[in-house]
Amino acid sequence: MSLRGVDAMGREAVCVCRWGQRSAEVKALLETKELVLRGAIRAKIPVSELRSLRVEGDSLSFAVDGEEVALALGGALAARWEAALRKAPPTLAQRLGIDGDTRVRVFGQVTDTNLEEALSVGLRVGVGEVDVAVGQVEVAGDLHELIRQSEGLRGRGVALWVVYPKGAKSMVGEGEVREALRGVGMMDTKVASVSGRLTALRFNRAR
Repeated sequence: MSLRGVDAMGREAVCVCRWGQRSAEVKALLETKELVLRGAIRAKIPVSELRSLRVEGDSLSFAVDGEEVALALGGALAARWEAALRKAPPTLAQRLGIDGDTRVRVFGQVTDTNLEEALSVGLRVGVGEVDVAVGQVEVAGDLHELIRQSEGLRGRGVALWVVYPKGAKSMVGEGEVREALRGVGMMDTKVASVSGRLTALRFNRAR
């Protein structure tokens, strides 16, 4: 048994990796979109690029760019990782809680293609009953306007997603968003990555 250690969630393991003719101990991390190897063999492999994914004995085996790779995870963990890697990751619409019957109110301008595609899954509404509200903000003024426009929905308990730029250099960030929404009686309850540039926090009325 080549497995050295597994984290409590079963998504990190120290094991022996065989990559082509090389063999070394690595720390393997099973992430949503990537399989990450750290140690003597280092790689970030998009799940979409794994080929011939299978369990062979105690190893999770696959091919990358024509080279065979095997992680000696142990039979049970290898089977779990194979199942997780085969499972399609949730779409952005699913992470935002939007399906074909969801009534979505959008505040302000949406400039991100990923976000626009996710919103298009639901039913865009301007008035009436709403299930989910979404607003993209780029600067502090956008955030203040979103808070003003969403006042009526917040009182009705509608979940509000605030989409804002990632990074310390953004003009409005996580700290400002949290402080502003908590100041009007909302509490952040979930986070979702929107794109390489944007992330989102969901707020619900604080109890």
